[in-house]
Amino acid sequence: MKILFAGTSDFSVPFLEALHAHYNIKAVLTLPDRQRGRRRRPRPTPVKEKAVTLGLDVWQPEKLDALHETIKAHDIDLLITVAYGKKVPSPMLEAPRKAPVNVHASLLPALRGAAPITRAVEYGYETTGVSIMHMVDRMDAGPVYASSEVSLACDETKGTLSEKLIRAGTALLVETLPRIASGEIEPEPQTEGEATYAPKVGKEEARLSFDMAATKIHRKIRAFNPSPGAFTTLDGRKLKVFSASPLETRSDATPGTVVHVDKHHAVVKAKVGALSLKRVQLESKKAMDITSFLNGAGRTLLKEGIRLE
Repeated sequence: MKILFAGTSDFSVPFLEALHAHYNIKAVLTLPDRQRGRRRRPRPTPVKEKAVTLGLDVWQPEKLDALHETIKAHDIDLLITVAYGKKVPSPMLEAPRKAPVNVHASLLPALRGAAPITRAVEYGYETTGVSIMHMVDRMDAGPVYASSEVSLACDETKGTLSEKLIRAGTALLVETLPRIASGEIEPEPQTEGEATYAPKVGKEEARLSFDMAATKIHRKIRAFNPSPGAFTTLDGRKLKVFSASPLETRSDATPGTVVHVDKHHAVVKAKVGALSLKRVQLESKKAMDITSFLNGAGRTLLKEGIRLE
């Protein structure tokens, strides 16, 4: 069984490793190297780095227009995509001998789209999961071969949920692939009327607004942890907030106002309730717990009565 694996992000890497341990990976498709970092040097994707260490052939075309011919020439049985980051054109979906398969980090038809893990946390889902889907031309709309459900903890973050979904997804993919290739299982159509969406995260979307309930802000902080990091502004500098706890308060202060500070706590008023900051990172500084922050740079910056915006 010859497989073409398509993936780009850190989330994709464990799936490549799991497939490589069990099946014949003919080649790995990933996005081209992009300039990253302060020096703007070309950097390979996480999937490319892993593929090179595994001794696999790597394909990085800027355009996918003619890749279907290459797939046919290599007698690829299965195209498997995991967070590849680019829409796969119809001719390419039809090129594998057996099936084009996608691993999506939700229980389809829930949370179709680019950011299902972030949105599951942000929207307050109690359960989500991973789906193995037959790819069609419409994004995340194909019939589903199999799915695996996971529960979200009350303090779940994007990072911890990603780890849960990777464990569930890699096991499900390895188990399901032989049955897909043999035709043992037929994918079940999704129910269109039940579809929900998880849109791509915008650049300014991680900015915190305190003009909402503390519980909602708390979910947003967890949804953007570890990346890109929810943030506010303190003394004209970006302050990322990686962890906080919602509190009840009787204060009638303006949302965003720091209403209490001591050696170990900094509490910010929300529209409903308040947030006790737990782990933060001031621009150009390292991330640290609130006690360390208040003993350092935050000692003179984070005071009662100031507003975070």
